[in-house]
Amino acid sequence: QDTSSSKFCHCNIGQKLTVEVKDSSEGLRCHDHAQVTKETPLVCAEGGVTAFSIDNPAYGAMDGTECAELCTPLAALQFMQGFEPGTCTDRGYMNNAIKKNVTVFGSPQDVEVLLTTNEEMSTCHCHSYEEIACPENEAPDDMLYYAEHIEEIEQYCTGILDGSEDDCPYRCFQPMEVLHLHYLECEFREIDTTYVAVNATQKCHIAATAPAGAECPVVSLAGANGSIREDGTSGATNTQVWSVLSLFMLVLPPFIV
Repeated sequence: QDTSSSKFCHCNIGQKLTVEVKDSSEGLRCHDHAQVTKETPLVCAEGGVTAFSIDNPAYGAMDGTECAELCTPLAALQFMQGFEPGTCTDRGYMNNAIKKNVTVFGSPQDVEVLLTTNEEMSTCHCHSYEEIACPENEAPDDMLYYAEHIEEIEQYCTGILDGSEDDCPYRCFQPMEVLHLHYLECEFREIDTTYVAVNATQKCHIAATAPAGAECPVVSLAGANGSIREDGTSGATNTQVWSVLSLFMLVLPPFIV
């Protein structure tokens, strides 16, 4: 042991460390809103039909709450124990859809199945929160902070936009979730076009499951400023359009009306 250096050991000289345990939900904002299902329905090749089976562990449906759906030649369906023609949705199994390749005994290759459940699915989720001032309250430094997040998605979300990446990288989805919360808070902030494009891919809305007891308000994804929505469509409603027309008619001279 090197005694010349041990006398400088933090423990020997009496240094004490204080560990602060914080709430795991600190820095998160939780909410609930409509979720877009990322998995697409099965599309069978010519001559194939969809078939489903409930509570069939061999195909990934582990109990009575789960349903496995696949494509099969119609002639082969009669030999598939537990399967019926149709879809899981027909029987009310439509939540938490996920595609999976399963290895079935006797099959020369893996089988692609669409697994769903009939249990209610909680859509309450949480995102990392960073405070960015809304336009009506922002100082020059706040404008730079907002612009910094836009620059990040422009730089790090290119693979998502050009299709070269399927999994949204952290340096893309982290500013995306911060902007997601910001746009929900700030009704007068015009939503950035790059954000709209990335959001439309449905690959970067990544969130954490809400902890037990978390407050979970229901939020709307529509842009309240009437100019743009998170899905990129116009946010103006028919009521808003008619309100503008009515106001215009009121200010016209009577003989023109």
